[in-house]
Amino acid sequence: MPLTELQNEIAAWRQRMKRDYDRSVNRDLSKQNSGELMLRNLTGILKQGYDLVLVKPGLTGLRSESDRAAVLHAFEGAIDELLEYAVTKHRTSCALSNFPDEHKPSLDYIAKVLQAAATDWDHFTCEVSARCAAVE
Repeated sequence: MPLTELQNEIAAWRQRMKRDYDRSVNRDLSKQNSGELMLRNLTGILKQGYDLVLVKPGLTGLRSESDRAAVLHAFEGAIDELLEYAVTKHRTSCALSNFPDEHKPSLDYIAKVLQAAATDWDHFTCEVSARCAAVE
């Protein structure tokens, strides 16, 4: 897959990630699955974006270090953007007002979400590097 095509897929995912987050949260709420709602859904949406890259056979479009860097750069700021959106959404959501830990997430909970997102990011970047190295 050409680099620009992959970058376009990532950009499209970024445009819909907030909507997908809302849908994921709503799905959990409809199932009364409210425990660690932000943690589960935020990391799940980010993993969907990472999977856009990881499902590509051989990552053949990412042969050079600059190509790999360009793909990773396409994700730059996604964690912060989605976290900011999620925190704002949770604090203003009537549906989440019945779940105090989710409605007004503590700094510790937000840190836990960030740590999980950072861990997933590290795994993703390592996997991209390993797969690209195998293609070379």
